[in-house]
Amino acid sequence: GRLRAGGAHCELVDGARLAREGEAALPDVTRDALPDATYDALPNAPPDGTHGAPHDARPDAGRSWHGVVHCGALDAAAVTAGAASDAKAAATQSDSLFGLPALARWLGTRNPPPRLWIATCGAQRVRDGDSVRAPSQAPLWAIGRSMALEMPAAWGGLIDLGIDSTAAQDAESLWHELAAQGEDQVARRGTARLCARLDAAAPLPAGRPALAGAGSYIVTGGLGSLGARFARWLVARGAGHLVLTSRSGRASDPQALQALHEHLHSAHPGTTLQIVPVDAADGAAMRALFERLRVSGRPVRGVVHAAAAFDAVPLARRSDASWREALAAKVQGAWHLHELTRGQPTDLFVLCSSVTALLGAKGLAAYAAGNEFLGALAEMRRGMGLPATCVDWGTWAEPREALRTRRG
Repeated sequence: GRLRAGGAHCELVDGARLAREGEAALPDVTRDALPDATYDALPNAPPDGTHGAPHDARPDAGRSWHGVVHCGALDAAAVTAGAASDAKAAATQSDSLFGLPALARWLGTRNPPPRLWIATCGAQRVRDGDSVRAPSQAPLWAIGRSMALEMPAAWGGLIDLGIDSTAAQDAESLWHELAAQGEDQVARRGTARLCARLDAAAPLPAGRPALAGAGSYIVTGGLGSLGARFARWLVARGAGHLVLTSRSGRASDPQALQALHEHLHSAHPGTTLQIVPVDAADGAAMRALFERLRVSGRPVRGVVHAAAAFDAVPLARRSDASWREALAAKVQGAWHLHELTRGQPTDLFVLCSSVTALLGAKGLAAYAAGNEFLGALAEMRRGMGLPATCVDWGTWAEPREALRTRRG
């Protein structure tokens, strides 16, 4: 509505259709064939809160696509403390990414491409007192940061709207950001315009967690070098029973696992180690594992989520199936762990993310997106009064861990 009032031609693409049909739902025109007369294509919901119905309308000759505003995530449910059903719905939607992968592939066919702006709502914590209310939207920020590196000619910016703003306020905020210059990561909170800056982190609190000798501590993706390192760390702090999981049940680093066995035998003979072949993304299997540990008298008291899938594929060539595979371990796995621990005493809840979530990375948009979800989930949990720590790791010394295309 606001764009049209400014004289722009807008074409609305329904979000459900975009997710279902992919590129077929988008305009079948090239900018080269049209003179520079008008402004925008607008997929999904426009900023005034109305919705475009599925249709096959195409712009008239004499118009060009100067930009695309992706508003499809704005309908995702916000999460409120204690609202498990809303939270589950929000996490489920993160798997589809609201049609953005199809849009990225479409932009890759334009020469030159229109610029893309991505709108979210409540996906970023930007100041004290703020909280993440829509973790399912957060992966779009990592995709955007990666797109800025891979497809700079198509990049416009990221805009996170306030969870309590009205549709009219959102429309005005989006309108101003489309015309603004110089910033491509912006949050709007009321009348405040907040721009992303990298700042020094606050010092870590002193002390160390005291772990339960009678409890179980799960490390997903636990059969690699990183899992073995975390296992040693947990044992040194009093963990009595370790559960290392991986989808395959095979150690990606047998030497590290053997060294861990020897370390436990010599330095911590009272600690028990259990290896379980289970996919962290399989909710039923994870619930069964938690129940078995509870019945055994060693209930889960903490988790370290280190499972991941890593492959390098450019945005314009990544298929929907590839997106689902890359996101499953981190996003679905983390959500299952969140739901399974939220109602019981938990000493620690650690999520292994990557600096790619913060900076983006060429070819690693899906990996970065999963990591961004982890950070948003940690922020949401802390807002609920639950323990959560998300670590954005840099490059590990063991390069084979990063280069192996597999899920732990």
